[in-house]
Amino acid sequence: MLTQHSIKLDQKNRIQYYIYKSPLPGKTVLISGGIHGDEANGMFVCIEFIKYLKANPTKFTGTIIIVPNINPQGFQQRNRRFKDTDLNRTFTKDIQHPVSKLFKKEILDHIDYGIDFHDSGSSYKLVLHARIPKPDPKLQQLLPYLQVPFCLVRKGSKGMLTDYMHSQNKNFITIESGGSYQVSQTQIQAQINLIINLLKHNGNHIGTAHKQKSIVIQQRFRFKSTQSMLFYPQVKLGQAIQQNQLIGVIYDQDFQTPRSIYAPLKGYLISLNEHNLIKPSEYIFGIGADYPCNIQDIDTKLNQGLLQVKHICL
Repeated sequence: MLTQHSIKLDQKNRIQYYIYKSPLPGKTVLISGGIHGDEANGMFVCIEFIKYLKANPTKFTGTIIIVPNINPQGFQQRNRRFKDTDLNRTFTKDIQHPVSKLFKKEILDHIDYGIDFHDSGSSYKLVLHARIPKPDPKLQQLLPYLQVPFCLVRKGSKGMLTDYMHSQNKNFITIESGGSYQVSQTQIQAQINLIINLLKHNGNHIGTAHKQKSIVIQQRFRFKSTQSMLFYPQVKLGQAIQQNQLIGVIYDQDFQTPRSIYAPLKGYLISLNEHNLIKPSEYIFGIGADYPCNIQDIDTKLNQGLLQVKHICL
C-alpha cells in the first residue's frame, strides 16, 4: 500500500511524501523533485511515477519513497529558493538549515540510494542528462543503467544534495531535463523508464536492467545575447555540433538584413532557448564538449559581438 506522510516545516509549509513498502525485501530508494520551487520537471516525474507504482505494485521490492516537492514555499511563490535560501546548497558536512536538517532526519538517513530530478528553471531547455560528481568511480559504473544520452561529469557547488549523499557513501544521481517552465511528455516518460531501469539494476523492480552508452560531457559553455533579437533556431537539442555550424538566424535592428549565429566550438547542443524573442543578457544556447578544452578554445570573434560566453562546470 502507498501511504502519505508529511514533514511540518512551519504553520504554512509541509513537505508531503509517499512511501510504498513491498512485502518483498529490498533496498530503500528515494525519488525526489522540486528542491527548486520553479522546476516543474521533477515534480511531474514524481507524479507520473506514483501513477505507475499504483498500477504496478507487485513489480516492486523493498521500500520506495517519493517526494514530489521538497521546497513547498518556493513552489507556491514560483521561486527557486526557500525563504531566500537555495536548499540545494545547504547540505554541508554539518547541516544547519532547519529544512535540510528535517529532511535528513526524516528521509535521507533511511535510504540506500536516490534520484533527484531538476530542470533549467529558466527560459531555456536542457537535454535529458545525468550529473555526477567528479571523480566518482561507483557512479560511473551506474551510468550505463541510467539510459540517458549524456552525462555531465562536474565539480559541484558546496552544499549540493548529491555531493552530500556521496559523502555518506550513498549513491545519489541528479537528472536534468527540460525547462522553459513547461514539461515534455516524451521526456517525462524517458525519465520514468530511467527510474524503472535503475530500480531493476538495484533489485527494487522485478526484471532485467538494460545498458545504454552515454556521451560524457567534460566542459559546458553557455552563450547569451548582448542585445535584443528575434531568434530562429536552426538546430535541435542533443544534436552534434561542429565549430562554425549555423545555430540560428537573428534579426536585430535591420529587419531587411538577417544575421547568423554560428557555433563557437564543436560539441553537443545540451541547452537551447526556443523562445523567438531574446532579451539582452538572456541565454540562447549551450554546448557541451566531450573532450578537454577551455574558454580559450572558443572563437569569440565569430559572431560579431552578438554573444557573450560563460564557462560553467555545474
